Amino acid sequence: MLALPFKRPDGDADWAGALDRYIRRAYSARQADAHAAAGRLVDETRRLAFAQPLTEKTAGLLRAALLRYLRLLGSLERRFDLGELELASVWRSAFNPSAKQREPSAQFERAAALYNLAAVLSFEATAEQRSDADGIRRACQLLQLAAGLLDRLRELVAAEWAGGARCGDLCDATLDAMRTLLLAQAQRCYYERAAADGLSPRLLSVTASQTGTFYAQTGEQLRASPASPRVDSSWGEAVGLGAAVFDSLALLHRAEEHAAANEYGHQVARLAAGVKRLRSALAASAQAAPKGRRASATVAPVSRAPLEAALARLEEAHAQADKDNTIVYLEPLPPASALSPVRGKSIVRPHSDPLEAL
Repeated sequence: MLALPFKRPDGDADWAGALDRYIRRAYSARQADAHAAAGRLVDETRRLAFAQPLTEKTAGLLRAALLRYLRLLGSLERRFDLGELELASVWRSAFNPSAKQREPSAQFERAAALYNLAAVLSFEATAEQRSDADGIRRACQLLQLAAGLLDRLRELVAAEWAGGARCGDLCDATLDAMRTLLLAQAQRCYYERAAADGLSPRLLSVTASQTGTFYAQTGEQLRASPASPRVDSSWGEAVGLGAAVFDSLALLHRAEEHAAANEYGHQVARLAAGVKRLRSALAASAQAAPKGRRASATVAPVSRAPLEAALARLEEAHAQADKDNTIVYLEPLPPASALSPVRGKSIVRPHSDPLEAL
C-alpha cells in the first residue's frame, strides 16, 4: 500500500515574535510579556511536529506532536484573531520539495499540519501487519481517519484560498486523488478481512468491485492533478495494478455466484474476462519503462506479486470451469458484452470527526 509523502517547512515560522507583536499592538505590553512563554511553546511544538523524518520509530511521536500543534492552534484561534497575526511561513511541496510556497497566513500552518497528520496515519496503516484480523482492522481505521483529515483540509483550503492553494499538493485535484487512494486501501483492507472470514461471494464481489473502482478513480484524479508530473511513477503503476487485481477478483466471485446458480456458461465467461484483464495489466506493467523516483521514501517499489497471484488463481479456476462445462454442462458462453457489470458497494468512508477520534 502507499503512504502520502510528508510535507516539510522551509525554516521557522516565529510564532513567538508574531504573537508578541500582535498582542502588544492589540492589547498591551504587559499582556505580551505574559504570553511570551506560550509563543515559545508553539514554536517548540512546531519544531517537534515537523523536524523528524517519518519512520516506523518516529511515526507515533510525530502523530502526538502534530495533534498537540493543531490543538495549540485551535486554542490560539479561540483567544486571538489569527487573521491579524503577522505570521509568514514557507513550505515545500510534498511531491516536489524544490517547489516552495510562502503564505502570510497562520491558517496555512493548520493546513500543513492537517496534511502531515494524514500522511502519518497513512504511513502507520501501511506498517500494520495485515496477516491478522487486528492488523487489518487497525489499518482500515487509520486510512478512514486520514481520509477524514483530508476532508477537513479541503474545507480549510476552500475557505481560506478561494482560488485554491498554489502548490500542487494542496489543490483540490491532488487532495481528491489522495482521499480516493486512502479509501481504496481502506476498502481493500475490508475485502481482505471478508475473504479471510469466508464471507459470501456476493459480498466479496461488490466489495472487490468498489475497491477496483476506487483505484481506477485515483489514477484518473492523479493524471488531472497539477502535481502529476512530480508524483513518483510507481504510484500510477500501483493504482493501475490495484484496479486490475480487484476488478478481476470481483469477476472471480461473481463467477462463483453463477456456479452456485448452475449458470456454468456465465461462470466460464466471467473467469475468461478476469484472466484477460489481468494478462493485459501484467503486460502493460512489464513494458512500462522504469522512471526515477521523485516523491518520498514512503514510496516502495511496486510489487507485481498480488497481480501474479490473482492471475494464477483465475487461470486455475477458469481452466477447471471450462473443462467441466466442455465435458459435462455443455452450456454456451455468452459474449463479454452480454455480461452485466459487477456493481460495487462502498463499505468505508472518511471519518466524520477525525481529530476528536485521535
